[in-house]
Amino acid sequence: MIFIFGGVGHALGNPAGDNPVRNIQIVQNEDYVVMLAEYFSLVRIIRIDSEFRPGQGNKWMGDSIGYYENNSLVVHTRHFRPEQSIGSLRSSEAFEVKEVFTRVSDNEILFKYTITDPNIYTQPWTAEIPLQRMREGLLLYEYACHEGNYSIPSMLRAARMEEAGLL
Repeated sequence: MIFIFGGVGHALGNPAGDNPVRNIQIVQNEDYVVMLAEYFSLVRIIRIDSEFRPGQGNKWMGDSIGYYENNSLVVHTRHFRPEQSIGSLRSSEAFEVKEVFTRVSDNEILFKYTITDPNIYTQPWTAEIPLQRMREGLLLYEYACHEGNYSIPSMLRAARMEEAGLL
């Protein structure tokens, strides 16, 4: 199944990161859930009904495993790289994230996450964000910087002309 939802902070292992709201695409099969974030085109692969892999080293977005509990996807992520401790969210080697994605309707998922790091925080803390399905016809776009790209006005003008049937 493929779902595209808007309004998630990061949804890629460290949901409380300093990234602005962007869109994500969720693709799932029997063994994996894959999340593609529009922001920086980050891809996250969640192994379903798996275990954490020992000796794999730390990863930028951590190591994520998931399972289904009733109508929710529950994801546990740990083994983040130490460089993840940036911006307003500090972390240590004990940093873990538990995420719960609950489908509340055909067009909405409630995204709830809990941050645990006993070396930084006195207790775990939780937040939740409702994710709305994107309207039909909207797409995820490649994230790219365009400063100094002087051809953008011409490309946009050509696209508008094509839409108007002038090309």
